[in-house]
Amino acid sequence: RHIETHYHWIRERVEEGKIRLSHVAGVSNIADGLTKPLARPAFEAFRNALALKA
Repeated sequence: RHIETHYHWIRERVEEGKIRLSHVAGVSNIADGLTKPLARPAFEAFRNALALKA
């Protein structure tokens, strides 16, 4: 029920034009770095996108 309420709230904002949804490819999606192991170059790009330093 809680999820259903949030779903409808977001759907209504989209219909009102207050929120615009768009597809983001995994290569460009910063959050994708939290979902799988990354090779060093991809990890460094992910880390830089988050503005973190080692």
